[in-house]
Amino acid sequence: MDSLGIQLSGKPLMSKEDERAMQLLKTKTYFRDRRYETCLLWRYDEVRLPDNKAMALKRHDCLNKRMIREPKLAKDLQEKILDYQAKGYIRKLSAQEEATHIGRCWYLPIFPVVNPNKPGKLRIVWDAAAKVGKLSLNSFLLKGPDQVTPLQDVLQRFREFRIAVTGDIREMFHQVRINTEDQHCQRFLWNDGVPGKAPSTYVMEVMTFGACCSPSSAQYVKNRNAERFRNRFPDAVEAICQGTYVDDMLCSVETEAEAVKLAKDVHHIHAEGGFEIRGWLSNSEYVVESMGEQRIRSKDLNKVGELSTEKVLGMWWNTIDDTFTFKIPKRCRMELLSGEQVPTKREVLRILMSVYDPLGLLANVLMFLKVLLQEIWRSNIGWDEPISDQHLEKWRIWLSVLQNVQTVSVPRCYRSVTSASVESNDIQLHVFADASENGYAAVVYFRFEESQSVECAFVTAKTRVAPLKYTSIPRLELQAAVIGARLAKHVGDTHRIPIKKRFFWTDSMDVLCWLRSDHRKYSKFVGARVGEILENTEQSEWFWIPTKENVADEGTKWQKIPDLSPSSRWFKGPNFLRLQYSEWPVQPARIESSTVEMNAIVNVHAVYEPILNVAKYSCWRKLLRITAYVHRFAKNIRAKLQNRRPIIGILNQPELIEAERFVYRQAQLEVFVEEISLLKQPRNKDEKFATSIPKSSSLYKLSPFLDDHGVLRTSGRTARCQFIDEDAVHTILLPKKHPLTMLIVQFIHERYHHLNHETVVNELRQRYWIPQLRRICYKVRQLCQFCKNARAQPQPPVMADLPPARLAAYSRPFSYAGIDYFGPMQVVVGRRTEKRWGVLITCLVIRAIHIEIAHTLNTSSCIMALRNFMARRGTPLELFSDRGTNFVGANRELSEAVRSIDQSKLMQEFVTPDTKWNFIPPSSPHMGGSWERLVQSVKKILNNMHLPRLPTDEVLRNSLLEVENIINSRPLTYVPIDHAENEALTPNHFLLGTSGGTKPLVPFDDGPATLVNSWKTSQIFANVFWKRWLREYLPSISRRTKWYYPANPIQVGDVVVITDPDLPRNSWPKGRVVDVSCKNGQVRSATIRTAFNLYDRPAVKLAVLDVGATGSTQELGPCVQGGSVPQSANAPPLPISPHQRAAATGTAKQENMCQNNSETTDTNK
Repeated sequence: MDSLGIQLSGKPLMSKEDERAMQLLKTKTYFRDRRYETCLLWRYDEVRLPDNKAMALKRHDCLNKRMIREPKLAKDLQEKILDYQAKGYIRKLSAQEEATHIGRCWYLPIFPVVNPNKPGKLRIVWDAAAKVGKLSLNSFLLKGPDQVTPLQDVLQRFREFRIAVTGDIREMFHQVRINTEDQHCQRFLWNDGVPGKAPSTYVMEVMTFGACCSPSSAQYVKNRNAERFRNRFPDAVEAICQGTYVDDMLCSVETEAEAVKLAKDVHHIHAEGGFEIRGWLSNSEYVVESMGEQRIRSKDLNKVGELSTEKVLGMWWNTIDDTFTFKIPKRCRMELLSGEQVPTKREVLRILMSVYDPLGLLANVLMFLKVLLQEIWRSNIGWDEPISDQHLEKWRIWLSVLQNVQTVSVPRCYRSVTSASVESNDIQLHVFADASENGYAAVVYFRFEESQSVECAFVTAKTRVAPLKYTSIPRLELQAAVIGARLAKHVGDTHRIPIKKRFFWTDSMDVLCWLRSDHRKYSKFVGARVGEILENTEQSEWFWIPTKENVADEGTKWQKIPDLSPSSRWFKGPNFLRLQYSEWPVQPARIESSTVEMNAIVNVHAVYEPILNVAKYSCWRKLLRITAYVHRFAKNIRAKLQNRRPIIGILNQPELIEAERFVYRQAQLEVFVEEISLLKQPRNKDEKFATSIPKSSSLYKLSPFLDDHGVLRTSGRTARCQFIDEDAVHTILLPKKHPLTMLIVQFIHERYHHLNHETVVNELRQRYWIPQLRRICYKVRQLCQFCKNARAQPQPPVMADLPPARLAAYSRPFSYAGIDYFGPMQVVVGRRTEKRWGVLITCLVIRAIHIEIAHTLNTSSCIMALRNFMARRGTPLELFSDRGTNFVGANRELSEAVRSIDQSKLMQEFVTPDTKWNFIPPSSPHMGGSWERLVQSVKKILNNMHLPRLPTDEVLRNSLLEVENIINSRPLTYVPIDHAENEALTPNHFLLGTSGGTKPLVPFDDGPATLVNSWKTSQIFANVFWKRWLREYLPSISRRTKWYYPANPIQVGDVVVITDPDLPRNSWPKGRVVDVSCKNGQVRSATIRTAFNLYDRPAVKLAVLDVGATGSTQELGPCVQGGSVPQSANAPPLPISPHQRAAATGTAKQENMCQNNSETTDTNK
């Protein structure tokens, strides 16, 4: 649609298929009994159709099930079938006729189609594209030449004169009969709309909707019938042949009398050929009424006060005002058109294509959306991703203009009602061309000059966006001139209006200079386009115009508020066109170009290109089948020249064997040219295997020979064995460095499911002799992407430094805490059992724990547990946890919970409203080792406590408190028996002052001095504990226990697999890294985009895939570069020192947790 009117000039040559179709139409179309009869356009004279009745029965069963669900559909279909029977379009076959028919036969499945713009109107389609074994009826038929008049031509002729007339042919396809021989290829099954009833067989006696040849045949019959009356009714025949688009006729004449005569003549011509034209519509009420009531549409379309706007070829035509208007399509969602919803790239394109404008009346408005769509395309977003904020702002600006499109009203006729006739006008054609960095445009106007007045009318316009590849402004200006010249030629050829003079306007001095010079001296780009312009125009017709006067500039540059009124410059042309010639733009005295576009001298060097370039193929099967199809194509060409039947259908075994031999010969000829030429020399019959190649050849010891098909083989010593296949005795010789050898080895490698080398080597040696075969097999395995994926291993980064939350000495206990759930645990409540979960909160500094009980796993229970914890331990500064859904919800509601706690005076001194919650990446339990290790210890003690099978809530709470005290009494450091300190440091020392909280306190007086001394004593004890923590505990968690060396960091754009121990290795999801979390040069986590969603995963769960060849980086999508190559499964492990190995295998339990920015940390005990 967008290219109508600016295609390259010249009528395309008719293909052989179209020539055959026209020959069939000319020789097998007859006029009998006041109706035309033709044939199906068979591709060949003798066609054997497969039996497809079983397929038709299955399709009928599907339709039957749909009719059961939709009873109204069954009723409508039955009414349509009965209507077609009454009109003689279809007939029911008897069982005898169906069984005794000899000849071609095909069953067409039927399905209903309803036009959403015409509710209640049902159309039956006969599915000639339904396939049986990859063959359909349409595959045996020719489409035929396109005989439909271009839509833009019909619309432009519709605008020429004052009185417009339209009509459409009723059921055009069904008015042409199909000859008796071909009718049985249009059988179909129908059960009279009764579910469960066995279907009967019907035959369609006329052309069907669904056959690919129907449109071309119908147009041929329509035009052939009209040509019979050319001498009697030349104007009517012209209207039928040139003014009809498929079955809709649009024409315009100067007077009402001419319109009535033309309509009656057209009706008479169609009636003589068995067609009925109806639905007459005109801007003249007299014309409609003159056609009689029988041929007026059921709704009076031209009565004042009633419906006056009707669609003609998709354009809205107001018959009273005689103007074209526009409407926003109903299928566009209102939330998109109102700007409330952010559109995706797909929705932007859908709305752009929904604005129907074949004449280019809104080209200046649509150009901005085209440029916006190109910018969105450059951003590389997906089809269903929302556009960016920058593009959204421009989108909303365009939507505000789109609302004004409904107010656009453009006169249908080029001239006003008061103007003189065409014959008395001096008619000129004015074409304006312009370009900018965004695109280029051309606009065409008619200028009607009378003795006292001048009128200008918009004819058509075309716009194009600039190519994605940079193109200079002068070249874009030249492109605009090209489409301007094409539009002018098209307008001149289409219209019947006599154009006396043409003017082409451009503001580019470069274009004018090129047009006035010898175009052969310029580059190919400029020379070819200048040559085309001068072929359709004259140099004297081109003029310069200032940019401000160039109306085509509106089609290349966006204006926020374009003028869309009927009197605007876009619709009426620039003001100077309505002035005298002396007031038109003054032409420059000298035209010079500032752009150098000269021919370049190119040296041509011939490069040998083999007949079969194996390097372009990546699959042995594909190479073999393509070669076989090429050979078949060559044979079919020869068969066509010799009038023999071509070969069709699937490839057979002899064709594949022939292609295989051809591939072998070509590969051997590329490497063993000298040896093959020597072996082709004539020898005695007894010297079949006698070698005639020199000893210096690498094939000398293999005793090669050429078999009967010219394939180079080796001769072994087992030729007399009757139990060995011929291929195993005389193996095919393949060069070791040829791409064909790699394809065959790769095929066997994949055929045996990527097994070890020996299996592949053994299989290949049964048929081929390939030097250095094991080395090639190893290389294929190294390059195999499947094997690379199978060998891929995660490369964890070096173990991270401890975060500040683990090193916050002298802080209040539980200021930095980690939280996790464990359970469930069954308890008895009355006579029923319920589940309870434990909420473990651990201090990341002193490693103390606090246990709460949660009755459910929802956010409310989590909030309640945290409030209980903060009431007893104080509000933490930072909380760490994994990404459980209850924790994520708690993070959202925590601020509200803190505000509610602030209202309590009891909790006021303990609560700080700036508590921060940090989440570790999903599927990274090693980052939460601080709480995971303690959860394990809690579970172990609970298992050793021998609790009742179903304890009560009270017993469970008591048990958990005992477990909490036991865990908090564990030693954090190792203290020898003879150490100066007689007690190891425990978390209870920070909470209770002693390890178990049972040591008696020293009595003291309650005097002021005693209280002060006691407070100082407690501070001294606290400092002692913290000093011991710094001296004894902190060094024990400083060393790394694994992941000693830094790995190649994961980078954005790397292709990775997400390891999952619950899935088989080759089922791990793959994705591309879109973001990474990095600190100190080590990537700890990354965001992965898979085919379904975005995921955050730790680096230890990601294995980078080597998507390119070994030793190189191959592009995959936008960017795959810089990623680390995974270590092979057989590669030696990284070296570990004895000290590190001892630390890694020691008895001390190691724990990990994560900082806010996903920085991995190491903890101890």
